[in-house]
Amino acid sequence: LQRRRRQKLNDQLIDGLVTLANGMRAGLNLVQSMKLIETNAQPPISQEFGLMLREFEHGTSVDEIMRRASARIKLHHYKLLFAAMETARQRGGNLPETLDRLGESLREILRLEEKVKALTAENRMSARMMGAMPAVISGIYYMIDPGWVDALLDSQWGFLILLVALTFWIAGFLWIRKIMTFEI
Repeated sequence: LQRRRRQKLNDQLIDGLVTLANGMRAGLNLVQSMKLIETNAQPPISQEFGLMLREFEHGTSVDEIMRRASARIKLHHYKLLFAAMETARQRGGNLPETLDRLGESLREILRLEEKVKALTAENRMSARMMGAMPAVISGIYYMIDPGWVDALLDSQWGFLILLVALTFWIAGFLWIRKIMTFEI
């Protein structure tokens, strides 16, 4: 559930950036633009910005609510957003332009992530098949000759061989998983 929420937050970020930038171009300040996201966007981004606005209404500075949101959300793209917003606010930069550039960069990052995901799909499937192969072959052997498995389980050496094979199988599965997991 938490993973789906984080993915949805990531998916909604670019639209949120557009809303913030357009609101500020229309003459709204940052807090008013954040209110647009709270009222017009779908959860969970509307909930997060609503929480930020409630903190602001209780007297917390905008920079502090962005730091708190960054720590709470714990997504790299949101950390970039809040850091860019804080920097533009403190240095007097053109925040709508900064948000537009950040949105373009995030679109490109997401495009590259999807491309890598598509290019590695075959390898991920091969890794899953290789990981499942020992269990499938053992199951086939058991269906053909159940005595084969009994021989492994009844003798000390057979049990030791089975334990070593299981250990290598798990280690290989974890190793393949580690190789296939990477961030862009």
